[in-house]
Amino acid sequence: MARIFGWHALLAALLAIAAIAPGGARAQQVAGDWHGTLSVPPGVALRIGVTITAAPGGGYSGVMQSPDQTPAPIPLDSVTVDGGTLGFAVAAIHGSYTGRWDEARKAWVGEWRQGAALPLVLTAGKPDTRVIAGLDGEWTGAITPAGATIRLIVHVTTDARGTVVTLDSPDQLAYGVPLSTLARTGQTVRFSFNGSSFTGTLAADGHAIDGNWSGPDY
Repeated sequence: MARIFGWHALLAALLAIAAIAPGGARAQQVAGDWHGTLSVPPGVALRIGVTITAAPGGGYSGVMQSPDQTPAPIPLDSVTVDGGTLGFAVAAIHGSYTGRWDEARKAWVGEWRQGAALPLVLTAGKPDTRVIAGLDGEWTGAITPAGATIRLIVHVTTDARGTVVTLDSPDQLAYGVPLSTLARTGQTVRFSFNGSSFTGTLAADGHAIDGNWSGPDY
C-alpha cells in the first residue's frame, strides 16, 4: 500500500505542476520587449515599443515608447497580469492597454484606449529601426488644391531611433504629424498620407525632390 500511495502522491504533484505551468509560462512571457503598430486616423502609423520588467518585490514595471513621436520613454503605471491578460495604464498621456495572449500568434492581441479604442497587437522584440539614407533635413514645398496654396514641410531626422519623419502643414495649423510612409528606392522618393501621395526624384546633388502630388481635389 505504501508503494501505491507513493505513486499517487507523485501523480498528484505532477498534475499540480501541470496545472500551474501554463500561467507560469505566461508570466515569464510578460517580461521583455514588445512592439506593435498603432494605426491612427487619418492614415498615421505609429511604431509602439513596450518594455516590461519584473519588480524585485513582485509585480511588474515598465516603459512605453513611440519613436515616431518622441525619443523619451514614458513610464507605465499599474502593470497587471491576470492569467492570459496583460493590462497597463500610461497616466502621463491618459492611455491604457488591455490584451489577451494568443498562443498561435505568440502575441498580445488587444486594444489601446486613449479616448477612442484602437487595435494593437504586441509581439516580442523592439520596434523596427529603419534608416533612410540621404534625406536628413527639412524639405519644403506647396500644393494647390482648388486654387488654394498649402505649404508642406517634411522633417527627416536619423538618430538612435532610426529615421523619423514628421509633416507640418502651417496653413492648416498641423505640426509634427508622424509620416512613417516615407521611402526611398534609388533616387525615387515617395510617401502617402490621408488618401494622397507624393512621388518624386531626388536630384543628383541631393538638394531637391521634383515630383507630383496626387489625391482628392488635386
